[in-house]
Amino acid sequence: MSVTAERLAPAPTLRGALPMLFITPLFALSFIPRIASVPNLQASFWGASALLALWYLLVVVRARAEGRSLDFDFQAVKSHYVQAMVQGSVYVYWATAWPWVIGQAPLILAQILFAYVCSMLLSWSRGRKLQLGFGPIPIMLSSNFFLVFRDDWFYLQFAMIAVGMFGKEFIRWQRDGRSTHIFNPSAFGLFIFSIALIATGRTDISWAEEIAINLGQPEHMFLFIFAVGLIVQYFFHVTLVTLCAAATLFVLNAVYFQATGIYWFVDAGIPIAVFLGLHLLVTDPATSPKTNLGRVLFGIGYGASVFALYMLLEWAGEPRFYDKLLCVPILNLTVQVLDRIGRRSPLTRVGLFARIGRLDPRQQNLVHMGLWITLFAWMYTSNFVGKDHPGRTMEFWSQACAEQRHHACRNVVSIEQNECGAGDVAACMRVGGAVVEHSLPSEDPLFALRSFSQACELGQSYGCARLSQLLNAENMGQLEKACADEDSQACYIMGSINLMSLAGTQDHPAAIRYFGRSCDLGYAAACNVLGDARKFGVGTARDRLRAAEAYEQGCARASPVGCASLAGMLASGDGVDRDVSRSQALYLKACRLGLQEACKKR
Repeated sequence: MSVTAERLAPAPTLRGALPMLFITPLFALSFIPRIASVPNLQASFWGASALLALWYLLVVVRARAEGRSLDFDFQAVKSHYVQAMVQGSVYVYWATAWPWVIGQAPLILAQILFAYVCSMLLSWSRGRKLQLGFGPIPIMLSSNFFLVFRDDWFYLQFAMIAVGMFGKEFIRWQRDGRSTHIFNPSAFGLFIFSIALIATGRTDISWAEEIAINLGQPEHMFLFIFAVGLIVQYFFHVTLVTLCAAATLFVLNAVYFQATGIYWFVDAGIPIAVFLGLHLLVTDPATSPKTNLGRVLFGIGYGASVFALYMLLEWAGEPRFYDKLLCVPILNLTVQVLDRIGRRSPLTRVGLFARIGRLDPRQQNLVHMGLWITLFAWMYTSNFVGKDHPGRTMEFWSQACAEQRHHACRNVVSIEQNECGAGDVAACMRVGGAVVEHSLPSEDPLFALRSFSQACELGQSYGCARLSQLLNAENMGQLEKACADEDSQACYIMGSINLMSLAGTQDHPAAIRYFGRSCDLGYAAACNVLGDARKFGVGTARDRLRAAEAYEQGCARASPVGCASLAGMLASGDGVDRDVSRSQALYLKACRLGLQEACKKR
């Protein structure tokens, strides 16, 4: 469907004013409590709005100088709106189990508005008529499934969007006689910024790890993604990509299990984020092959690349959840070669390929869908994917560790460490004790100290006692050095030692210095302790305003306690200007981050 610009906006001034219909609500969003309660986040919105407005002004001035109108057509492209609806349904289902998703809704809307304006201004800057449609929506939704920057660094989210949109506009080639973009726009931005985060060691400024873990929170997320993925596969004939990627991962997992007796991806045959990626990230019809054999090879390439990258990232000591993101742009570069192979290979003229090839494209895709449904049904009922995968149980890994199977003991440490980080005090105590007793390995000499410190932080007095027992001159020196090297947790532990006399002496001013450094380095719990110290005058001058600043730092780092503490001060006007609406927004954020007490106060 195409509607002319004259029908949509007969007045020339209205045609040219289209970007302001998106910039204005983007700016207005900065004043809602969810965004206004975080100064750096609000500043990101203001900066993005200002840059877009300036760019728009330059485009208008140039168009007038050239005597050119700013025209557009509306085109509802099926691949765009179908993918947007499918991805939107995944967000709705995800939000039922992880409230964080709800809090991100205004930020996702802002990104969509930003992407629309980028698309408009890029087209008009290059002298083209704008093709207005639903294209930016699936790009933004896809990106947010994998990498989202925390509130204090949200300006990088806008930058990532711009990189993806500019890549789509300027990095192009001739394919099938027409100019088209090479890279999946969301995958290109994700790739660039994933490389940057790995290179700088700053994954902590994003929600990437939490997203990878919590994407599987809904009880039947694998089944839901599979079901809605069938819609995309039916309309756009990309089933072979998903089928072959999943089959490749299944085969490689089976070979690895037979060789080692353990699972490659620890707690799933295919991690949930990878499963989502092989449905909604690598299957973009515009940047994947069009021939059947090309799609087969493309899917195999994705599955094998994810499998290999998981190992390489682990070997390099980097977060392994980047595996699904780093290979997509590289695979995008191969699609023309794969299609040439698909058209010329003798394989397409013999056997099963030949028989299926005699069918029309719709019938072929139905056959492929049937094969995929069969494979998924077997994987799901055999627990290769889903919440009943054997690798999700500590019993499996403990037994494998006892049998000295390859990397099994290291995986026990990793699982227990994740449980400890999620607030399981018993896991903190178990893994810390096992490392001290040398029944579990750890390359970090401070590992046991960190585990017992987390147990102590969670209110386990025995954790504090075990931490105290381990303190000696060597460990204290290692903690001091790690803190000096900007290890935020080491600084926090040093603060706790001085605050609670765990090394035999109490030094409140020193504790406050360590907590301040830890907070500045991003350790949310340190910000909360620092806020309490300033609020009640422990080891430092009593200063309610600076206490609120510390709580705000903790809240910005996703601490529900920090958000709730700041909300309480704002609600009563305790040392700060009373602000009931912002207080309610912070209580809501604390509730969505898991603090049940905050849910009762909003």
